[in-house]
Amino acid sequence: MRRVQFILVDRLTVALVDMVATLLPMAAATLLMYFVGGLMAALAVVMVYFTGGVLFPILLPFIPTHASAAKAFC
Repeated sequence: MRRVQFILVDRLTVALVDMVATLLPMAAATLLMYFVGGLMAALAVVMVYFTGGVLFPILLPFIPTHASAAKAFC
């Protein structure tokens, strides 16, 4: 079998599609955290959103395991 190349541009495309799909819940969580915990809590929600949505898919090939379930658990 051949190996499929899943380059960085493809990973970013998938990440952006996922982020657009979850934009409304993220905005609601950010607004809620702004009223509950202030500006720093709202910024923390935004940073977690971008870290999980963009940074994790980019760094996924560098996690030292071959099992996809183990990579998702990290």
